[in-house]
Amino acid sequence: EQNCIVAGVFGIAMLCAAFSTMSVSEEASYNFRKKLSPSLSDIHSKIAIERRNLYFQGIILGLILSYFLLKTYKTINTFHRISFVVAVTTLTSVVFYFLMPKSDYMLNHLKTPEENKAWLDIYVYMKQRYFLGFLFGTLSSIPFAYAMCYM
Repeated sequence: EQNCIVAGVFGIAMLCAAFSTMSVSEEASYNFRKKLSPSLSDIHSKIAIERRNLYFQGIILGLILSYFLLKTYKTINTFHRISFVVAVTTLTSVVFYFLMPKSDYMLNHLKTPEENKAWLDIYVYMKQRYFLGFLFGTLSSIPFAYAMCYM
């Protein structure tokens, strides 16, 4: 039952946070991209792809870890197994993403104050959206997870 609640909270919160940061403000994105040279735009694309790949690698690692943990704890019933997988996968993907070294950072390539300001606008916007998405997802998923666990 506790695994179910934790899984619901983490799963829905992660989805809300991920979806909330997927669409960066069109205005902020446009303002940033118009300040970049073609070479900086390519660097930005490579960094974004690397971050996306790290996110998906974390999910895959979480699923693999869940599989081996379920092999170890065979007595968990089906519903709790699903909840367990969601919780382990979510937690693993978040920890993996934050702990993995990144090969490059956009700030290493920005030279002008205008580029830095445009990047800061996007960074602040994404950080706020991620936090609000995670907070909203957590708060909204608690009653849902509780109800699902006790049906």
